[in-house]
Amino acid sequence: MEEQSPAQAREMFALMKDLMLDGEPVPVASVEDRTIAGPGGDLPLRIYTPEGDGPFGVLVWLHGGGFVIGDLDTADSTCRKLADKAGIVVVSVDYRLAPEHRAPAAVDDGWAATVWAAEHAAEL
Repeated sequence: MEEQSPAQAREMFALMKDLMLDGEPVPVASVEDRTIAGPGGDLPLRIYTPEGDGPFGVLVWLHGGGFVIGDLDTADSTCRKLADKAGIVVVSVDYRLAPEHRAPAAVDDGWAATVWAAEHAAEL
């Protein structure tokens, strides 16, 4: 993977996730795609709310991939499992990827999402 272009590595990673046998998606009460203002423009988030009565804790999830690969879709299974098993709201962040966006773009996006989640914790 390290010998591929970032675009090729992203495509391979998405294909690998599709081929992994995660089974049916873990059900959660709701999944909401949302966009907030980020330091580089619109910042996509996906918010997973567990079944049950809140209030719930909130976790801001920054997917793996060395800040080069991964996105909301490749993190979906993990975020669903976290929301379900931990009984928390998971805010998954589709941060800007390198090398198109140099450091600290991803960290800045993660921080912006964390601040947003803290400010909106009551509604989450």
